[in-house]
Amino acid sequence: MKNIAYKELYNPEKIKNKIKENQMLYEFGEISRNEFEETKSKLMEQLKFVERFKEMNLSARIDIIT
Repeated sequence: MKNIAYKELYNPEKIKNKIKENQMLYEFGEISRNEFEETKSKLMEQLKFVERFKEMNLSARIDIIT
């Protein structure tokens, strides 16, 4: 169960979808520019973290194999 939650939380595609959704909310006037920028910044940081984690995890697995 815990593993599933992590996959949901740290799924790059889900984060990218949230970034797109945030953009649409801003474009349709549902959120302010400030809210848009704040959310975008948080999501971009989360995406960078996930991508770095995946790279490190992949590297670690390669080290174990070789």
